Amino acid sequence: MVTSALASRLLQDAMDMHRRGAIADAAARYSQILKFEPKNVDALCLLGLACGELKRFTEAVEFLRKAVKLAPKHAPAHNFLGAALKETGRTDEARARHLAAAGFHGRLCQSRGPADEAQQVGGGG
Repeated sequence: MVTSALASRLLQDAMDMHRRGAIADAAARYSQILKFEPKNVDALCLLGLACGELKRFTEAVEFLRKAVKLAPKHAPAHNFLGAALKETGRTDEARARHLAAAGFHGRLCQSRGPADEAQQVGGGG
């Protein structure tokens, strides 16, 4: 049995990897978290972000759609989903996701890079 504290520690480790640029390692850790917490929105969102950075856009869309379904007002998930959809050529749908993110934030969320995004999603300061 995995405790909430362990899951939190694993997520923090994954976010640290992500910030350092070890994207594939971070993605593997996010996937590990999802094996025992399949509804962990932060892990889904960050795995989607990592997949996008690894140019695995179809996977990114899949994980980010799950995150949005579980947390419909999660602005970063909408924003990352919009970016992944844009990369797959679905610009109208991408625009809708970016507008949804803007609505939840009161402004259009613009990615400043993986380190900032991982910090934003994980709630770090």
